[in-house]
Amino acid sequence: MGVQQQSGDHLRHPHRAGARGHQVPEDILGPDFDGYLVVDGLKSYDVLEVAKGRCNGHLLRRCKDLHDVVSAKEQPYWSP
Repeated sequence: MGVQQQSGDHLRHPHRAGARGHQVPEDILGPDFDGYLVVDGLKSYDVLEVAKGRCNGHLLRRCKDLHDVVSAKEQPYWSP
């Protein structure tokens, strides 16, 4: 898991951890964190009581994967 924290105009370097549980961001962010945590949709982050957003890269990949399994007959309903 990588964690980046932005404060004002400063972006801190990512933190890498071998675990993907909720304890890692809890430990890094601390109890006073009042920003947004961008997550990839892993369920273990749902228990965190902070504002969360979804990673656009993960959302786009999920959309592409879904598009790849939808039949050609059904795909016209997806087209903009």
